[in-house]
Amino acid sequence: MQDLQDIVMGYMAPMELCADLFDPALVQDIFINIKPIGDFHMNFLEKLDEYRKDLDSLADCFLTKESEEGFALYNEFCRKVPRSLDLISEMMKRPPELAVHPGLQAVTQPLLPTVRVPSQTHPEDTQIPPPSQRPTKVHIQN
Repeated sequence: MQDLQDIVMGYMAPMELCADLFDPALVQDIFINIKPIGDFHMNFLEKLDEYRKDLDSLADCFLTKESEEGFALYNEFCRKVPRSLDLISEMMKRPPELAVHPGLQAVTQPLLPTVRVPSQTHPEDTQIPPPSQRPTKVHIQN
């Protein structure tokens, strides 16, 4: 649960506060349905705690309509993750002058060293290296 809250408070909330940099539709496309998933988890954990007293009826916790709808959130999330990763990759290519915006720094700085995106040409994930501070000239001699 803490990880979901960290994502919402550490990444999603700052992006929502920077509406001049991040279109609300973009934020929604990146984070998909992470808030409803977090809400579902909170409620589901409470129900699991209630059922802990009567282990014979524990399965009932998983078979309710509420649980079925909650677990269905993952279908949508998993279906939209590739698009979300593409959007994050594009966001990381933004012009450097946008990096001075405090909201953007709060969002992108923790991501820079380890953003993972799926590669179309390679089945395994590839890492995006952090952007360099300035371009380097390479002299090629014949």
